[in-house]
Amino acid sequence: MFASLIAVMVLSFSSMDYAEADGKRQGEVYDGKEVKDAFVNLDPYMTVAEDKKIYLNEKAAMEDGISKRDIKLGLEYIELQNTMMRKIQAGTATYATLDKEKAKKFEKFFSIVKEGEDDPFEKSIFPVAYGAWCNVWGPHYQPNPVSKTATFTPISNYLVYRDYHQVQEPWTFNSEIDYAKKIVAYGCDNGVFREQAIIRSTVGYSVYNPEPNPEITTYMWPTWWWGPYVYSWHR
Repeated sequence: MFASLIAVMVLSFSSMDYAEADGKRQGEVYDGKEVKDAFVNLDPYMTVAEDKKIYLNEKAAMEDGISKRDIKLGLEYIELQNTMMRKIQAGTATYATLDKEKAKKFEKFFSIVKEGEDDPFEKSIFPVAYGAWCNVWGPHYQPNPVSKTATFTPISNYLVYRDYHQVQEPWTFNSEIDYAKKIVAYGCDNGVFREQAIIRSTVGYSVYNPEPNPEITTYMWPTWWWGPYVYSWHR
């Protein structure tokens, strides 16, 4: 329903290492399992800064034997995510901020996470702030809407009374009818997931629960690749 880098600091990166491969793979959609495995391998070398931009310690990764292919996939994703975050922070972001062409290369990865196609029982362990475990690997199914009725009007006041807040751009198509609140879901706390309420009439609204929270600048991410995945999920 929704609806957070190219300031990438990498160590000893030479674009020529991948020039030939890039030329051959123009327009390629990467295998989802390959991307997931690469991202797991790159986890120890990734840092998420306070501004949600990602940084890869490429030198350490190469010294530890991480493949050039894995590093290439990681760097492409970093470019996708850091560019997106730069637009958000500059105030030029829209609901469709994620670069569609670059994101398309990772659509199979987004799909296996959303649907839990690779291993529906796999769970990633993150700090206690997220609960005993925080399942970022899915499945994160699209919730069915549940119709509800406000007990007083205006309905916007009722939703605020019920702890919802109005969702602002660029996290929504229509801020006037879009409300949400942070929830605990999939073992994840701190607002990683949300419950959304869409106003349908003067007293009626639809609830969607749970969803990955598209207001990605308002909480600490459970994993470094979270931002573009959330954008993709809401598309």
